[in-house]
Amino acid sequence: MANKYATVGQSFDGMNFRLIARKMTRAGFKMNHATARNVLHQALFKVACAVSENSGDESCDVMELARSAAFQGAIGAMVQDIYTTDQ
Repeated sequence: MANKYATVGQSFDGMNFRLIARKMTRAGFKMNHATARNVLHQALFKVACAVSENSGDESCDVMELARSAAFQGAIGAMVQDIYTTDQ
């Protein structure tokens, strides 16, 4: 998985970027799949920045961290845990 993007399969009730874009457009936010992907990547970058700042690791390449499948998978697992706990 090194240097690849994590994906969410149907077993997790996930949506691909095209489905996200369609749903957002229907909700009144015109969007295509590339925009949906970019919005997610921007959000992951913000989370990675916060993680880097809180860890005190000045040598961390935040962009590389945000793009890593391991980081994306960890964030997804954390969100899934929060979601299922709150149900």
